[in-house]
Amino acid sequence: MIEIPIGIDANGDTVYVRVMELDQKFGVFNNKKIAMIQTEIIKEARKNFRKTKGLNSFLIIF
Repeated sequence: MIEIPIGIDANGDTVYVRVMELDQKFGVFNNKKIAMIQTEIIKEARKNFRKTKGLNSFLIIF
């Protein structure tokens, strides 16, 4: 699992979302599907973070 930072909460802690690593054993087609799903997971996590973040939090955008 890879942890991707999505923001910093009001306490100064970095908030992460975990996604699965891509691997050659999955094949090209499956890796593309996994990457698309993970992109949506990250977008959803950022959206949820924006809704729940405190006043002193900020979003990390890569």
